[in-house]
Amino acid sequence: MENYSLQGFQEWCRVNETDFYRNIIIMTYIILLCIAVLVPVRLVRIFAIPLADFTFYLSFVYATTRLLKILNVDAFFGSIVLMIQKMIAILVKFLFVFLVFWFTYAVCHISLAGHYKETPNITDITLPWLLFSNGAFEIFGEADDEDKTGNVSDCTQANFNWDDITETSVQCWFKTTMVPIVLFTYMLVSSIMLVNLVTALLTKKYEDVSRYSHIYWKYKLYDRLVE
Repeated sequence: MENYSLQGFQEWCRVNETDFYRNIIIMTYIILLCIAVLVPVRLVRIFAIPLADFTFYLSFVYATTRLLKILNVDAFFGSIVLMIQKMIAILVKFLFVFLVFWFTYAVCHISLAGHYKETPNITDITLPWLLFSNGAFEIFGEADDEDKTGNVSDCTQANFNWDDITETSVQCWFKTTMVPIVLFTYMLVSSIMLVNLVTALLTKKYEDVSRYSHIYWKYKLYDRLVE
């Protein structure tokens, strides 16, 4: 009897994989919420509350995206849902290429602009957040005015003067010059080349799926009816 129950549970998990993971997230949320309310240790509660909030939001995203399955009953919307699924797979694979250029620019920009020196305590701004905030929105063509002009935090005077040349003046001139150059190169590669490349891949996938969308939709509709 236990073997049949286990096999039935495994079969349900295989067919309803998304629902299985969402149930795990809901159970995790309930456990974290109980920990945040019942555990008297303050340090545990401090981390349990934001983790519970995160799992709640994640569960809500799962629930709303699951509504897209209802659209599979219609040929037009069902084809769109299928195309979105195919395109998301391309975006996930292409994300690694973005991360390579993103990480390279973030490290160079943090070092040149002196953002890491602005934080006396490393716990105030963590390194992962610095890496994310430097280069994230530049992909979409948004750049800070300070980066465009080469403003560096530890360089108040960046003019290069041959009559009064010092190590500090040379370093400041190098940093203030390289910041806009690195920004321009990164935006040229990421915002123009990579974005257009992924757009071309998505367009090709859209054309490939649209040719056989009616066949794919019938298979998806059959799966929904079987469920």
